[in-house]
Amino acid sequence: MNQLILRRNLSMQLKIYNNENTYVVNGPVYVNETTKIWCGKISDGEFKGAFVKILNYGELDDKAAKNELKNVLREEVNTLKQVSKCSKRVPSVKDYWDDTRESRYVVIMDTMPGVSLRAWLDKHQRDELQAKDIFIRKCLVIQICEIMRDISNKYPVLVHRDLKPENIFVNFNKETKKWDIYIIDFGCANLNYIRNIGTTNYQAPEQLGIRNTRVSITNKTDIFAIGQIMYEMLLGRVPTIGAEYQYKARQDTWIQIPQLPAYLEKISGVKEMEDIINKMTSFEINDRLTYGDIIRNLKHIKIGKYDGR
Repeated sequence: MNQLILRRNLSMQLKIYNNENTYVVNGPVYVNETTKIWCGKISDGEFKGAFVKILNYGELDDKAAKNELKNVLREEVNTLKQVSKCSKRVPSVKDYWDDTRESRYVVIMDTMPGVSLRAWLDKHQRDELQAKDIFIRKCLVIQICEIMRDISNKYPVLVHRDLKPENIFVNFNKETKKWDIYIIDFGCANLNYIRNIGTTNYQAPEQLGIRNTRVSITNKTDIFAIGQIMYEMLLGRVPTIGAEYQYKARQDTWIQIPQLPAYLEKISGVKEMEDIINKMTSFEINDRLTYGDIIRNLKHIKIGKYDGR
């Protein structure tokens, strides 16, 4: 999927209509010039603050692309209806319709609180992480896995396919004094007919069609992405999966994730976390840990003097 492009220097109001309802939308929060997807937030009324995704398919010349993108949004609506029954940490759909008069498809959904994990990591970047920093990151990964486990338990064939820091939100809960995790953008989840989908460096080998294209896309595909995210949370950068990786993988040679810096491994519990990451990102899909394994193992790891979750 094309990544949505953040546009901070544009602002406008857009009116959208559904039967007798009129919504005023401020935006764009995001806009993608290629797919003509425009995103904003409703400024007032019943759904004030809700997130709006609009596909302006009237601006697309390619009929096949137009139908494909409309189908993607329909599938995202269907997926959100499913996953919102499993967890309150994912968006639920408020309204959706095909505005044939204006040639655009509209989806209104919950806005998740907080900031993206990408923004959170940028704000909490350290030259050297301390035990408390690592403990917080461990707890965030546990929450990511718990949300995805709950979804997978009810819908085993549903795979997010595009887990990355931009699609995970972090919010500080003032009541519990802890950070809460939310997961967004399930637009790729039901696109089972497309294998190579997702974002570079977070895609599992089976998404790239490496070595064995008959390997099914399963929740272990998402576990690979979470392993990459977990490594990035510790080191500040994601392990690169580029041309060298793909070439060597085709030669049946697995490139191990780079070892964490020595200063990190001196902190008790980090070596155990590194072992978990390596098992989550195993080239062989059947060798990867399950959500239950990851949650259980991480909860048992004590980081310095910090225990539990």
